[in-house]
Amino acid sequence: MTGLQVEDPKQAVELWILGVNNRSGAVQFAMLSPSLQQKTRKQFEQRGWVTGVIKPLAR
Repeated sequence: MTGLQVEDPKQAVELWILGVNNRSGAVQFAMLSPSLQQKTRKQFEQRGWVTGVIKPLAR
């Protein structure tokens, strides 16, 4: 998680967006404060650390 440290707010936003675009709950979770991690860990684990939604296949 230390490899995800950012230097400024713009980098924080870019990293968060990268996590969202890649549906990476692990990246998003790592960016949360310790207190938010404690509050949301169970939710992230229940989802398999994947965020966002999958679009249904067109038929």
